[in-house]
Amino acid sequence: MRALRRTIFALVGPLIFAGISVAQVSPGEIGAIFAPLKSSNAPGAAVLVVYKGQVAFRQGYGVTDLRTRHPIAPDTNFRLASFTKQFTATCIMLLVHVGMMH
Repeated sequence: MRALRRTIFALVGPLIFAGISVAQVSPGEIGAIFAPLKSSNAPGAAVLVVYKGQVAFRQGYGVTDLRTRHPIAPDTNFRLASFTKQFTATCIMLLVHVGMMH
């Protein structure tokens, strides 16, 4: 269950910035939000923040597999199948709600 909560946070967490200009938030502040995911023996996330078409923050946290303990990189490909569709839809609807998409 803890891994699922981390996954949900990693997928929905970027919405924290939906109403904030990334120019107002430093990479260090973004990193601090995701710092609890830093681990060499627990699941984590790949975080990407894009602002005006430019990468503002890119970092991997945790491991991809508890058996191999392979670290997550910013470009790690997560094989989640249909698991993320409902989160993607929710994120889009939240962006529409705050006026960032139409």
